[in-house]
Amino acid sequence: MIPQRSTNITQANVDPDTVVGAYCFTGLPFTPKNVMVSGQAVFDGGQTDLIVTSFVNPLGVTAGDCAGTVLVRVFDVSAGALADGAFHIWFED
Repeated sequence: MIPQRSTNITQANVDPDTVVGAYCFTGLPFTPKNVMVSGQAVFDGGQTDLIVTSFVNPLGVTAGDCAGTVLVRVFDVSAGALADGAFHIWFED
């Protein structure tokens, strides 16, 4: 996470799930109504074969040990499995 590129989000809001490739956002100071997420571009240090998806539920998202408002899953196509990877996320409240 890059603090100077983040508004109203701190590292404390990001709970890396115990499940590989899953990131949970908790304790947000707003209720997200929409979330857009994409894998970090290769020219910016990202990987080439990632599919990144998000799940939003103001009442809570539960998966693994994630119990937050937003869950992000990263899938590595070349490995055929969930994998940790860099992504960009945009919250709209």
